[in-house]
Amino acid sequence: MSIAIVGMLDEREEALGIIKNQIEGSGFKTCLIDISIGTGATVPSLQADVNAREVAELVQGLDIEGEPAVADTKDTISTIMGRGLRRRVSLLHESGKLEGIIAIASLTGTLISLRAMKVLPYGFPKLLLSSAAAMPAYATALAEYFVLKDITVMYTVIDTVGMNYLVRLLAINGANAISGMVKADAPLLGTERPLLAITEFGFCDKGPTIFGRC
Repeated sequence: MSIAIVGMLDEREEALGIIKNQIEGSGFKTCLIDISIGTGATVPSLQADVNAREVAELVQGLDIEGEPAVADTKDTISTIMGRGLRRRVSLLHESGKLEGIIAIASLTGTLISLRAMKVLPYGFPKLLLSSAAAMPAYATALAEYFVLKDITVMYTVIDTVGMNYLVRLLAINGANAISGMVKADAPLLGTERPLLAITEFGFCDKGPTIFGRC
């Protein structure tokens, strides 16, 4: 059992390293998943448990043999990485090897990470540290995830590339938050009768489906 840590190693190696060390210091195992979409010019020293190539290769029909995990456009590779990450996280959860997930990202990494978080069940610990969560221009896109699942969001205010006192503080707080959520995890208890969720809010009318198959 482990907590998945998601991020772009070629941009946020320092922050991801702090999150990893802090979570492991709290007594949990970690699984670091790299979702970098760069050209490979930056080679991080921190090793991922699942590298970007392995994430991308989970998408059926993708041929990146001998090449970095890049594609013709940023949108294309972001979609590929999002689908691959979703598949990887689903496999970890289905196998019972996942206790929680935390991601740190800006806009591109946020949208990639949310694809995976969206497939995890209600009540499962999931935390996103994002500098894009409050961008009005992307409110509609982000609402496709936030209004349907209980994804906890820590808005970072600043970008998290590189390292300084503020980024370090965010990384430590995020790591402690997901560790606390996992430690206090209280799974949704099953009932003998079906659960039915009803809402009058049009913007979250798909939300009731998260409570089970009624």
